[in-house]
Amino acid sequence: MSLAYRPDIDGLRAVAVGSVVLFHGGFSLFGGGFVGVDVFFVISGFLITSIIADDLERGRFSLVDFYDRRIRRILPALFLVLFTTVAIGAFILLPTQMENLAGSLIPATLFYANIHFMGLESYFAPAAEELPLLHLWSLAVEEQFYIVFPLLLFVLMRVGGRRLAVIGLFAVALVSLVIAQVELQEAPRRAFFLLSSRAWELLVGALIALAPLPKVPPKVAAGLGALGLGALLIPVFLYNRNTSFPGVAALPPVLGAALLIYSGRHAARGPAARLLALPGLVYVGRISYSLYLWHWPLLAFAFIYRGRALTPLLAAGIILLAVALSALSLRYVEAPLRRAAAGGGRRAVRFAAAAAVMLVAVFGARGIDARDGRIWPLSARGLKAEAAMREGHGLAICKTGTDFMRGTASCTVTPPGAQGKGYDVLVWGDSHAHASFQGLAELFAEQGIGSRLLTLSGCPPLAGVVTPRFGDEAAECTAFNTAVMEEIAKARPKLVVLVGRWALWTTHARQNVALTMPDLPAARAPSAEGSRAAFPVALRRTVDEIRTMGANVLVMGQAPEYLHPPAACVVRADYFGGDASGCMTQSLAEMERVVGPTNAVIEQVARAVPGTGAVLLSNLFCDGNVCHAGDDAAFFYSDGNHLSPAGARRLRDDPSVRSAIASLLSAAPEHVQARAAESAVDKVEPTRGISPGN
Repeated sequence: MSLAYRPDIDGLRAVAVGSVVLFHGGFSLFGGGFVGVDVFFVISGFLITSIIADDLERGRFSLVDFYDRRIRRILPALFLVLFTTVAIGAFILLPTQMENLAGSLIPATLFYANIHFMGLESYFAPAAEELPLLHLWSLAVEEQFYIVFPLLLFVLMRVGGRRLAVIGLFAVALVSLVIAQVELQEAPRRAFFLLSSRAWELLVGALIALAPLPKVPPKVAAGLGALGLGALLIPVFLYNRNTSFPGVAALPPVLGAALLIYSGRHAARGPAARLLALPGLVYVGRISYSLYLWHWPLLAFAFIYRGRALTPLLAAGIILLAVALSALSLRYVEAPLRRAAAGGGRRAVRFAAAAAVMLVAVFGARGIDARDGRIWPLSARGLKAEAAMREGHGLAICKTGTDFMRGTASCTVTPPGAQGKGYDVLVWGDSHAHASFQGLAELFAEQGIGSRLLTLSGCPPLAGVVTPRFGDEAAECTAFNTAVMEEIAKARPKLVVLVGRWALWTTHARQNVALTMPDLPAARAPSAEGSRAAFPVALRRTVDEIRTMGANVLVMGQAPEYLHPPAACVVRADYFGGDASGCMTQSLAEMERVVGPTNAVIEQVARAVPGTGAVLLSNLFCDGNVCHAGDDAAFFYSDGNHLSPAGARRLRDDPSVRSAIASLLSAAPEHVQARAAESAVDKVEPTRGISPGN
């Protein structure tokens, strides 16, 4: 192959991987470090296309040789990291976490991890920090691209040479960019994970390799290099998790990387090229592939083991460990196999070995799944705790559906003999409403009352607020809450029950998890202080608006939260050995610190607005100076803040909850009761929504 080695490209790899690793490490300065993946795509497209095009023009291109090179380049380090991750997981992960890891092992091995992780759209799926193989989505995109791309380039160059290839690939890239931008508005998860929305980034690199770009004077090239470096680095520091991405927002880093590659051809001594060719950066670039593979599982395991975010010092230490492992991987795994002979016999052995390792990974993953992720035995109490985790906080009483808005949990429970009479109670909220509905719906059904659930995970039941926690999907939360208000106006229920994880927007509020209100000066920009200021205003407005539509309102205070999920704490102590005595309780003072501020607001609003009541769930789970996460018979939580079905049934059986609901239902105006009886659910038109994503 005639492509000469360029140290500046290795330096560019270092910038890309450094941005990603520091972003994943939680260093806020690198809030847009995720764009490093896009830079990798450009570099990969440029290098692979340069090699393929040269081989095609020399008449020596072979798909078998191409995939043999990919096997030697990609698989050895990947398989080492995959099997090491599973081995470490056996000593760190709980059975449910190990089962999730096994579930992602096959997609990672067979290069469809992007599709797998895109499908985990449920709010109840593990958090990103608990998915040790999540980062392999980008490798899957790249390998999917290289299944199609060599054949496409072969056909285009055979038919019309480089000219047709450039025209054809430019057209495909343009279509892909349009798809990315459209999907970003309608289905952000697809835009982020799928090849159709990412192909243009690889094709930009391919076009730099193929297009007959003019040779420019060194000074001009050096200026373009500086411009490209700026275009790449500015998003690293200015973008954040709330940036609508990829789409057109990916253009600056992608074009910046392309400019750096182009300028390096003509200004190898330019400032940008010389900076990227510094020995330290070049070395990091050489280990960049292994570093990308190693860093995320190590960070994820540290997060899982600690049960909370990493400190900067700990994150830095883990990154240094990843660098050391990457250096060893390069020397003893990657480099020897890249230099392996390309003869037919040895190539056949490599293909067979790769297939055999993939089969081992697939059958190993299925074996772990068959054992429900259990590597070690559990006691009877440990099994009960694990069952609470697995049972989660979904609904047994009714199936959730999409009869309301795509991406939401919605269902209606109609007691026997009451079909066709609609529902009298609407439960509106986020995933905490979903978790509580099991008990509430059973309570209503006992009394012959129809009830309906409308929830969107992470979206508080508050009118007139924006939630930056949803990032580019803030509009989804706003649209959902608007649609719920419209349904209340149409269906005229007697009672609306508001349930939310209120502490998320007060005690836990921060810039990326905050309520904003355009007409409230203190809360126009996302901040912890602004969110706390917005909460009482938004709650009062929401209650007032519901009351003007004739329904009474019950606001449920949040159940106590636990820093360490109680059931998981018990399983961990039982599984790996340890003391579980502190797993199931917390002090009343800690409960008050977290949910006390919102409880005070809820009680104040309930006193101020006629037809409004409040139930503080903290009273159901606390007595004296202690709050309880379970008893001898059951665990009340599925994680650290969501009620399990057993916990939700405590709402059904609690006298204070029953009394508050009965009082508000009996006080509903007669004209509302009459209209509610006439308002069947099938008369309410579904609201067209935006696809989900977290």
